Amino acid sequence: MTTVSTALSVLVGALAAYSLTRYDPGDGQISFFTLSMRFLPPIAVAIPIYTMFIGLEWINTWQALIVAYLTIGIPISTWIMLIFFQKIPEELEEASRVDGWSRMQTWRRVVLPLATPGISSAAILTAILMWNEYVLALVLTTTKEAQTVPIYLAGFVTTRGVLWGRMGAATIIALTPIVVLAFIAQERLVAGFTLESS
Repeated sequence: MTTVSTALSVLVGALAAYSLTRYDPGDGQISFFTLSMRFLPPIAVAIPIYTMFIGLEWINTWQALIVAYLTIGIPISTWIMLIFFQKIPEELEEASRVDGWSRMQTWRRVVLPLATPGISSAAILTAILMWNEYVLALVLTTTKEAQTVPIYLAGFVTTRGVLWGRMGAATIIALTPIVVLAFIAQERLVAGFTLESS
């Protein structure tokens, strides 16, 4: 679920960030609005999404969580990649257009390779946010079929007390995928943050 949500968020975010850097008609206002969507607490969108998904009969399903998590992933990934796309010179795109490439060919062969560090950074940070999301998962899932890791960990807090041993072991297992992902993408992540700060 986190993988699908992250992939969709990065895909939409990359297209949105590129469009905003090259064709932003709002003089920065649309970019700020995109970021402001991240300021909303998850509970502000949880109830409307819950009401909508009841009508679709999507409660306790993976697709409900994937769609709900896009409200978190798309704004943050768009904002992160916005910085990287702004640093790509437009002259490179103009040169490729002079050589006869279409806009899609330019996007695929010129822009995306240069924006890879930013895309990697956005993907990792978005995956971490989605992996740790608690409120949306709590509202949209009530059964174990679509239970996420944070909800599972919260289940160790019982009326008899906190099962610290089990919670600690489960927490270590839950952290492993994100830690492994960060180590695998460490070089690209560092390159992305270095480019952003330069």
